[in-house]
Amino acid sequence: MDLLPTELFIILSHYASGLWTRFVLFEFLICVPAVLLAVYLGKILNKKIPAQKFSKFIYILLLIISIVIFVDVFINISS
Repeated sequence: MDLLPTELFIILSHYASGLWTRFVLFEFLICVPAVLLAVYLGKILNKKIPAQKFSKFIYILLLIISIVIFVDVFINISS
């Protein structure tokens, strides 16, 4: 809860700047169930898998996601 004032300020400043459009709100609402499911599954996996293996799994997953994003950006810049 320490970041709540900062988060509220960011949300309000984005709204005031016009960054919150109907499309953004729609996309946000679509993502909420997936995020909640991911948090739930992460908690379950964290309890079932030893901490060291869980951390290694998360780091590998982040590495794969980073590579995919990097390749996507590189391909889009090149074309």
